Amino acid sequence: MVWDRTNPRKPRQCRAQMMFTNESGGLMQSWQWTRVFRPAADVAGLKPSEVLHLLRHLYASLLIRHGESVKTVQHRLGHAKATTTLNAYGHLWPDADDTTRAAIAEGLSGYCGARTERGLA
Repeated sequence: MVWDRTNPRKPRQCRAQMMFTNESGGLMQSWQWTRVFRPAADVAGLKPSEVLHLLRHLYASLLIRHGESVKTVQHRLGHAKATTTLNAYGHLWPDADDTTRAAIAEGLSGYCGARTERGLA
């Protein structure tokens, strides 16, 4: 059993399968992570603690890129407030400029494509 604190207001214990385990199949402690990531960190020129920090940012970035909401990312990262998530990752969500540009491009591509098919473009 592990504590799930993805929703800080409602922590709960749940059964979980660990993706990475220690030699006895249990939860890895921070010193064990350091031992695992030290070789990769050395090759990348990073401290082992930076590797875990970067993995956390990668996780958040991938959630955002695939359309997850601020609240979902907040809960997955264990942030108490959505503003914490927005302050750290707000620049990764598409803004109005991005979405309106995409909408116009999509709308015009159908129109321009139809004209091209008729040989008018």
